[in-house]
Amino acid sequence: MFNKRITSFLTLYETMNYRLTAEKLFLTQPAITQHIHALEKEYQCTLFTYDHKQLYRTPQADQLAIYFRSILHNDDKIKRQLHDLQPVPLRIGASRTIGEFIIGPLLVSYLQDPKHILSLNVDNTETLLRKIDQQELDFALIEGDFNKQKYHYQKYRRESFVGLCAKKHPFADHEIPLAKIFDNTIIVREPQSGTRAILENLLHLHGHSLANFKRKIETNNFSAICYFIANDIGISFGYESIANHHPELTTFTLQDMPIAHDLHFVCAKNSPDKSLFTQFIKAVDHNIAL
Repeated sequence: MFNKRITSFLTLYETMNYRLTAEKLFLTQPAITQHIHALEKEYQCTLFTYDHKQLYRTPQADQLAIYFRSILHNDDKIKRQLHDLQPVPLRIGASRTIGEFIIGPLLVSYLQDPKHILSLNVDNTETLLRKIDQQELDFALIEGDFNKQKYHYQKYRRESFVGLCAKKHPFADHEIPLAKIFDNTIIVREPQSGTRAILENLLHLHGHSLANFKRKIETNNFSAICYFIANDIGISFGYESIANHHPELTTFTLQDMPIAHDLHFVCAKNSPDKSLFTQFIKAVDHNIAL
C-alpha cells in the first residue's frame, strides 16, 4: 500500500540527507529528488528547504510525516489482524516514575478483559514523545511538560510533588525552608526526565539551580535513587506515590511552596485513529481521575 514516494519522504525526513536516503533505499539521489518533488506537487507545498547548504524540514513536512506514519502503522495493524485474526497489542508508554509506581493498577484493570493485550515501554518523557511522533506508541502516560498544541491529551490525576529522604534524616516529615536544602546531596534523574524538569523549573523560579547543592548524583535508575535515599546518601524530589511504595523512605515539604503536578495521557493530535487511546480510557474509566 505504501508507495516509493512516501518511503523516500519518510526516510529523508529522518536522515535529512539525500545521499544517505538514496543509499538506504538503494536508489539514486535524482530518484529521491523526483519523489519529493512529486509529493510537493501533489500536496501543493514545499517540504524541504536549503539554507547555506543545510537541509531543513518545513512545518508542512512535519504534518505530512505524522500523517504518513499513522497510515503506515494502521496499514501494518490491519495486515496483522487479517492474517492472524488476533488483536494487535496496545502500545503504551509510561515515563519512568509512572511506570514503576503509578500505572500498574490501570494496566491490571485493562488486562482483566482476556481479549486485551498490550506492550509497555517505560522511558523518559522526551523519548516517549518522540516515539509518539514516530507512531511507535499509541499513547503514553507522562508527568513531564509537553506542547499541548501539538498533542491530544487527557488528564489522569494531580499528584503531590514532595521531597524524599531517609526516615532518620533531619528533614523527615517536616516543612523545610528552601534555603536549607542546598546543604545536602541531591539525587536526580537524567536530564530528559520529567521529574527532574519539574525540580529544575521550581529551582529556577526562585533563582537557584542543581549547582547550588553540595553534591549532585545523577542516575536513570529509580531503584538506585531510592536505595541511596534510604541509606541517607542524599535527598531527592518526586511524587508522593514513591514514598508510599517504599516504607524505608519518607517525605518533606518546602515551606510556603506546595507543589503538585498533573499526569496526562498523551497521543498524536493529528493521528486519524484515536480508537486505541479512547478504548483504554474507557476500559479503566473507574480509575481515571478527571
